[in-house]
Amino acid sequence: MKNKSLFSIFLVLIIAFSVSAISAQDLNEDIIGDSQTATGSVSGGVDVVTENPWTTSGELSYEIPSDAKTIKSADVYVNVYSGSAKNTHGANANITVTTNNGETKYAEALWIEEGSSDGTVYIVNDHTTKCYSDYMMRYDITDKLSGLNGTNIKVNVDTYGMANKTFDGRIKLIALVLAYDDGDEDSIYYWINDDQIWTKTNTTITFDTSSLTGILDASLTNIALSSSDGTYKLNGEFLIDADHKSGNYYQYNKWDLNNYMSVGQNTEFFAISATGGYASYKNVLSVLTVEQGTVEASVSLATERANGGYNIVYPGTYNQITITGNTNKNGKYVVQLLADGQVVNSTEIDVFDGTINVKLIDPTIRDIDASTVYAPGNFNNVTYVAKLLFNGDLIKESSLKSAVLYNGYFGKDFAYPGDGVVSFYNGTVTGDIVIAVSENAYASGTANRVDNWNVILPDNSNFVKAFVYVAYTYGGKDDENLFNVTFNGIKPTVVSFSRDQANVISTSGTGLIVYDVTDLIKSGENTFVLNKTHSAGAYPSTLIYLYNNEGSTTVKNIYISNGADNLGTYGNGAGRVIKTDSIIEVDTNNVIDATAYIFGAGALDGRATISINGEADTNAWNTSVSNQINIYEKNITSTLKDSNSVSIVLNNAGFTALQQIVVTTQKIPTKLTAPSQVTTVLNTNKNLVITLKDNAGNVIKGEKVTITLNGGYKQVLTTNDNGQVVYAINSKLTPKTYTAKVSYLGNDDYAGSATTSKVVVKKATPVVTAKSATFKVKTKTKKYTVTLKNNVNKVIKNAKVYITVKGKTYKAVTDSKGKAVFKITKLTKKGKYTAKVTYYGNTYYNKVVKSVKITVKK
Repeated sequence: MKNKSLFSIFLVLIIAFSVSAISAQDLNEDIIGDSQTATGSVSGGVDVVTENPWTTSGELSYEIPSDAKTIKSADVYVNVYSGSAKNTHGANANITVTTNNGETKYAEALWIEEGSSDGTVYIVNDHTTKCYSDYMMRYDITDKLSGLNGTNIKVNVDTYGMANKTFDGRIKLIALVLAYDDGDEDSIYYWINDDQIWTKTNTTITFDTSSLTGILDASLTNIALSSSDGTYKLNGEFLIDADHKSGNYYQYNKWDLNNYMSVGQNTEFFAISATGGYASYKNVLSVLTVEQGTVEASVSLATERANGGYNIVYPGTYNQITITGNTNKNGKYVVQLLADGQVVNSTEIDVFDGTINVKLIDPTIRDIDASTVYAPGNFNNVTYVAKLLFNGDLIKESSLKSAVLYNGYFGKDFAYPGDGVVSFYNGTVTGDIVIAVSENAYASGTANRVDNWNVILPDNSNFVKAFVYVAYTYGGKDDENLFNVTFNGIKPTVVSFSRDQANVISTSGTGLIVYDVTDLIKSGENTFVLNKTHSAGAYPSTLIYLYNNEGSTTVKNIYISNGADNLGTYGNGAGRVIKTDSIIEVDTNNVIDATAYIFGAGALDGRATISINGEADTNAWNTSVSNQINIYEKNITSTLKDSNSVSIVLNNAGFTALQQIVVTTQKIPTKLTAPSQVTTVLNTNKNLVITLKDNAGNVIKGEKVTITLNGGYKQVLTTNDNGQVVYAINSKLTPKTYTAKVSYLGNDDYAGSATTSKVVVKKATPVVTAKSATFKVKTKTKKYTVTLKNNVNKVIKNAKVYITVKGKTYKAVTDSKGKAVFKITKLTKKGKYTAKVTYYGNTYYNKVVKSVKITVKK
């Protein structure tokens, strides 16, 4: 679908239909205030652009879309606040529309005899109404935009006083509603209500949409000229999630109505003052757009894995199914997942861009048995169906037939060949990791074993984690209760069990049991007793423990993966490679050293090649002693990646690949601290103080810290003996809120760090010096002088200052000394007058208003 400009709604008409639409000419001849709703249709879009000047001069600028081949209608709306419903107030207004076709000017006298404060709408002329104190004008400029696609429109409005009338003349609204064709086959239906509706209770606007037979997309743009926003409903439901903008007596709201409108009924827009009737509410412009058509969609399914031409789901666990597709209607949908005819999951989704992408879990746990070992034509299947529903109606469905095949990575029965190891534990320590393999021999037959470890923990240290690893072989149909064990006399908890076997018909398994002894380990002698329940052979046990050292700046990250993958020569013919592959995810940020430890059981010299990130060792476990735990140690600092590939490839004879550990030594962590916010005022000084420390709380001196303010004002400072830098905030910064980004890049020893702080620079309040003055009646031009200085007593030159006296406003510009001289010409009668001197401020300074007395005498 095409992207329409600004607030236009791109709507595609799929089913032709008939509504009582009126032409652009009819639309623009509809008189404001007659309670009719104008309608029409276009193929391009309907743009609604508004400005809320709230001064006596304002401008609206708009770029006509380049694809607007024909402008069907274009109406300018102007709303001017007169100051009172009484006829004592009045104003003149000049409206200028500037296009590439030239200028068009309109002049309006905004006054009528009638006036009320009850919401009555009075017709001033054929394009102007008055309600309460507001005058609303509408101008059809359609014929002035012929052939102007891709060009600019400007609407300028200026108001000024009317003789013998009190003048306010602030402009509440300048708006343009433009509907255009772009030459394609789209049909966008729209309804416009441009009445002035004033109420202290509530109001309802009804749009005649009952003839719609299908709604693909809909939106409502609404303008209210009230001090506070209203509360809104559509067809009885509260409207939420509006694109809302608020100004001076100006409330703009635009809603996506996809989940609010229903086919075959009119659309009722209800508004009530948000203050519950204590304040009035005025609605002046509502534009509803709707695309009619039939909901269409496409849906497809995919399993987590596909291999050998089969879509695969795994037994022994749940499975995730990805459902993707597209639809021509945004809104809320329900996606259902069925497995063999049964609904196994369902979810509601919000479609924003026509794209469907949802992942659903099939929680069914299917049995692991002989049929789950891959063999062509010898496995079970499951048929998945995805159904897409909208408003309870089935829109589309699709199916996918998947094979139920066991994934050897899960470490359970029927995994042949085994596929590696999986992540078990990741942790950070301020001490170290210790790996200790028992010196006792392999326990075969019915032999039992007692392993002893003398643990020497450094001063000021404490254990973080501790595990005992027991690898075994010839276990048969074994499980995690294969051994009866105690550690320091207490039975530990099994936290990891991995098992593999040669193929489905084999009953001889190899595996790994991991016991958590964190709460049992101690400094000094530790005893591990292993008693076998049957004839499985047990390899020497391995004790692995991690500890912290209080006050240390050392940081090591530990990454442990566990598994038991039995690699053997069976099945390695026809060029097949028997191997286990794994990925170890590592945070490579600030690493200064990295070491990998790869474990194997019975991995004699020459039996395997180990490759880490592409660097291969063909004789990895260089030993001739069988029935032991072998450890391959490799410094991988130069090749370390975020995702590290480990490949253990069988060379000639069988062994079991076990756990894998990567240990990284990190740079010393650092921390930058700064106040969350520093506030200052233009022309005044303030400092931002930042402190740099290491992870033990020690200050770091002599290091470069960079401070950048909103992408500019960059400064590099060096930390002092207190680890601090002092950033002086520029006193001339433009008033607004800045983000100070503070960064330390680090070095060979220290890691970098960063923080942010808000720097708020407020506008300064200038000083207007204006004194009472006395003039004589006979002085035709009465010169009155004021002085404008900033908050530090410096003059402000070239600034516009205004004085209003006896209903007339005069302007003067300050000179190099900050003085503004007004030439007052309308004070021709004796009397005492109150004058208002106004400096409206700018980007740097606040508005200042001061009242002074001016006396005119003979």
